Amino acid sequence: MGDISLDKRRQDTIDVINKVLSYALHRELREDVIAEYVDNWLVAKAPWLKRFNGTIYTYPEKIECTLNEEAKKTEIQGFLHDVESHFGIYPPENMTFSFDPFKEFIELQGTKAAENLVIEDYVCPDGTKIPAGMKLLRAFKYFFNDKEILTRAQDAMNLVISKTKLSGYFHISVDPLDYLSVSENSHGWRSCHSLDGDYAAGNIEYMMDKMTLVCYVDDNTMTKINNFPDSVPWNSKKWRMLLFCHPEGETIFAGRQYPDSMTGMLEVVQKAIQQIFPENFYAEDWENNWCQKVGWKDKNHFSFRVNHIASCFDGCVYPIHTLYQPNNISKLFYDDINLSHIYTKPYYLFGQNRTMVPRARTLKPVIVGGTTVTCPQCGKHLIAQASCWDCLYDEMTPWVCSCCNRRFQNEDDGLWTVDEEWWCNDCVSDNCVICADCGGVVNYDDAYWDEEEQKYYCRECWEYR
Repeated sequence: MGDISLDKRRQDTIDVINKVLSYALHRELREDVIAEYVDNWLVAKAPWLKRFNGTIYTYPEKIECTLNEEAKKTEIQGFLHDVESHFGIYPPENMTFSFDPFKEFIELQGTKAAENLVIEDYVCPDGTKIPAGMKLLRAFKYFFNDKEILTRAQDAMNLVISKTKLSGYFHISVDPLDYLSVSENSHGWRSCHSLDGDYAAGNIEYMMDKMTLVCYVDDNTMTKINNFPDSVPWNSKKWRMLLFCHPEGETIFAGRQYPDSMTGMLEVVQKAIQQIFPENFYAEDWENNWCQKVGWKDKNHFSFRVNHIASCFDGCVYPIHTLYQPNNISKLFYDDINLSHIYTKPYYLFGQNRTMVPRARTLKPVIVGGTTVTCPQCGKHLIAQASCWDCLYDEMTPWVCSCCNRRFQNEDDGLWTVDEEWWCNDCVSDNCVICADCGGVVNYDDAYWDEEEQKYYCRECWEYR
């Protein structure tokens, strides 16, 4: 679809989306609602369609990357755990196998084991020497005397080895089918954004918002993929990552990589961005200064608590959600930036021509991800449950937390008022403090911290105390 005239093929786009969603959801959907999706997509993604000259940008060179070292270690340990579980405790009767020497041999090779290499000589218990330079899989014959078990162990290790390298063609896409297939493939991996996953409807939000792009690596071939009908072959993603990008390239956030984080992929993305925005990006690296501290002070001497994770730029601290914020009316996708990056560093770029002026705490979000999605069955209300595409409309549960979208039977079920919105007890506990003066509930990011008193204040009480 990357080389078609979108205006002329609007109806074809509606038809193919309807066909895929109807197949994946096992139900009939309204064509007028699917047409609304497509029209919203065309408007939202217009800047990208112009920059890509179609729906898909393809990097001009074939790329090759490797699994990062920590991921290699994890894969190797997972392999050893499986071997011990299957053969180490109770070996088959016709097999002589000792797990400890095998484990010692594998761990001696370090992460090179995941590259099918023996880098350190090893002497087996029977005196047999395995020389450095031998292929790792060939050395397995010194530990497994049963041919069938040997083959099974080699196949299992071969899966680990296959994960260490990623090669293919890199794309950045706004094609509707790439949003629907963001976690659909024929390579054996999936995520919560699969079309039968817990956040399936979030793919439509991403498709219709202005700033979410799909990055992926494939073999440049079309094939049958999971949850797509046979009549709609599409690319099978070896690797993918969502990119949350301002249409003019002012600020860019990289989401989590699936199925694994590959060393070098962020550099490939950066090179592609520099080609897409030649007027705005030169040789800047991904910025990932961050902090998770209480009482952090920026250069303007404001002192406040940073909840979860924040970035530090030009001497000012920015909680992540002041730079990237999901649509909170009916959020259907997993908020990768604010949630996943609690346990890892965020990756983001600032363009050379950014208009963002560093300010303390009150920065308007530069990127807003997602949008509202009409129910494709009734055509009247918003979707509320991403996994089953249920309508938002429900007279029995009118109270909705503005932070997490959890639903409540009535106003007395642990709801608080925060910034003139309804928040549930859990979200208030995780994200808010109580003003020491007026007793009001204040978002961490809007609270003022008094170092001497060790207390929080809301803005009004801070200014007039």
